[in-house]
This record gives sequence, C-alpha cells and structure tokens, in this order.
Amino acid sequence: MALSQEDKLKRIQDRVRKLFNVANGSPYEEEARLAREQAEKLMAKYALSLDGITEETLRLDKTLPFAEKVFVYKPYAKRMRHLLSAVYSAFGCRVVLLSGNVQEVDEDGNVYSGQEYYTAGYKEPMSMAWLAFQLLESQLRAEMSSDDIPVRERIDFILTFSNIVGNRLAQRYGTEQKEFIANHEDTVGDSLVLYMKDRQERLNKFVDDEIGRTTKVQDSRKSYWSSEGAAAGRRANIGLGDRLAAESGVGFIGA
Repeated sequence: MALSQEDKLKRIQDRVRKLFNVANGSPYEEEARLAREQAEKLMAKYALSLDGITEETLRLDKTLPFAEKVFVYKPYAKRMRHLLSAVYSAFGCRVVLLSGNVQEVDEDGNVYSGQEYYTAGYKEPMSMAWLAFQLLESQLRAEMSSDDIPVRERIDFILTFSNIVGNRLAQRYGTEQKEFIANHEDTVGDSLVLYMKDRQERLNKFVDDEIGRTTKVQDSRKSYWSSEGAAAGRRANIGLGDRLAAESGVGFIGA
C-alpha cells in the first residue's frame, strides 16, 4: 500500500528540516551552502511553507536532546548497526536497537524488511549524523557487493569499514567542541570538559527516561579485521557535501 499524500509530505518536510539543521551545524561553508540550497529546492518543488518548517526547526532546542527512529534495510540490516553506531557516535549521538525484523513502506508502496533503531542526540549533530549514515551506507553496500569480497568475510568487512569511517568522521566533524570553543575562547580548559560531560549525562538520562530498558549497540566480536574493509573505509568519501551535491547537481569534493 502506497503512502498517503499527507505521509509523503511529512517525510519531505522532515528532510527539509534536517537539511536546514545541517546548514546551521556544519563547520564547512560549502556543505552548509549545499544543504541550504537543497532544502530550498525541495521547498520550491513541493510548495512547502517556510513558516511551518521554521516553526518545527525552532521547536527543537539545540540545548535539549530529542529522539527519532531510523530504519535500515536488509540485507545485513542487523550488522549495519555497527556503521549506524559508529557514525552517530562520531557526532555525539546514541543508537539503540529497538526491535527485531520490521517492515516499512516507501513512497511508491514497496514494502521492505529490516531493523528499526532508536537514535538520540542534539538537533544539529543528529541531522548531520543522519545524512552521513545515508552517504556511507550506500558506499559500504556498493563496496561489499564486489565479487572480491566472499560472503563469509562480509561481517568483518562491515565492522572494519565502520570503525575506520567512524574515526575519520570524529576527526573531521568536532561540531559540538568547535562550537563551544568558538563561543568560549577564554574558558576552554576545564569548562569544556564539564560542558561536554553535562551534555552527555543529559543525553544518557533522556535515553533512559524515554525508552527504559534497551539493548545498547555494541560489537559482539572481540576480534575482527578485514584488509578490504579497511581500504574501503580509508577511501570512503565522508564529506556530507558529496551527497548534497549529487542531489542538487553541483560538483563538490569533500575532504
């Protein structure tokens, strides 16, 4: 069964909201510009009201954590939790597995099976994590589909790729730290540590209060390695501007 027009509109509005959050949160000028440009194109295409989008965006206070669900398609939906967790953790967000197999209907009425995850964090980092996961999941699946990667080695490939790109993202996007340091240049010593600790504690309490008992995403394997996964992770394009450019038709090379 296809989505109703109302549900389609809600999905588009949600994407526009996230794009505006990326525009406001990215430390890279070109990424911010592309995010805002893509949001404005969607608004024009679907005749969306800026008032409604702005109201929803402002409702999410950047100092307060919030939650949303992310659906990951099969195959390897359960193993993709490692990539999801690595990406969201790089932006200071949390990921929790909600349930077993679930189904989702896309805008054309196609039904897909997969896993549903609960993500939580602060407004702009959450939107950037969401976009980064979309970008990297498509790259991972494309790399893993190669005939050079035997099926029995694909789990190690996913884990290794996820670890590499997670570390790269953490190095590239220090969004919260950069924002805090820029606004508190004269008190970045112990104050920064206390600030970040307070935000993390508030986020953890929010997750506990919102969903109670959960299964935290964590690696079940004590040891894993894939040289192919490591190579793919090192060459993966982690710049958010690449996905935005692909959708807007504007060329952009990420770092």
